[in-house]
Amino acid sequence: MREGRRTRAGRRTLLAGSLALGLIAGGGVAWAYWTTQVGATGRSVASGTLDLTVTGASGALAGPGGTATLSGLTLANATPGASDAVAFTINNAGTSSFTPSVTTTGTGTVAPYLVTTVRYDGVFAGTTCTGGSTTAPVLAPGATVPVCVSVAIASGAPATAQNTAGTVTLALQAVQVSG
Repeated sequence: MREGRRTRAGRRTLLAGSLALGLIAGGGVAWAYWTTQVGATGRSVASGTLDLTVTGASGALAGPGGTATLSGLTLANATPGASDAVAFTINNAGTSSFTPSVTTTGTGTVAPYLVTTVRYDGVFAGTTCTGGSTTAPVLAPGATVPVCVSVAIASGAPATAQNTAGTVTLALQAVQVSG
């Protein structure tokens, strides 16, 4: 009987081994994944330019960076409520859209009593600016926007503001619009 058990055990082992080998061989084909690679041609990449230029000022600003003088914005012998204005045009000479930003800074002893207003698409009306908006537009490449800046002595300026002086500086900046 021992021989019979060994034969049966051997047959079982042989059968189990064959079955396992069959599952591995058959299952390996059923579970295979196909892969492939394809080359893609490259696209050219080039950076754009951000270029704010100013016209209507002496020493017109052309090219990235620099300064320009806006003559005509003067207040001489001014009293409270007196104002002056200047107009110029901002141009987008670059290849990227941007939002222009014009900020004013007053210096000197009269500075705390200066009131400045920037109007995009505003109209120069002698000593003041009318119309337009205080919100800057987005300028596409090649677009322009007229800008009018007015400066006034605050109507509530105290008597101590008499016979004082200062300057107003305009800073222009182009802020890129994404997309």
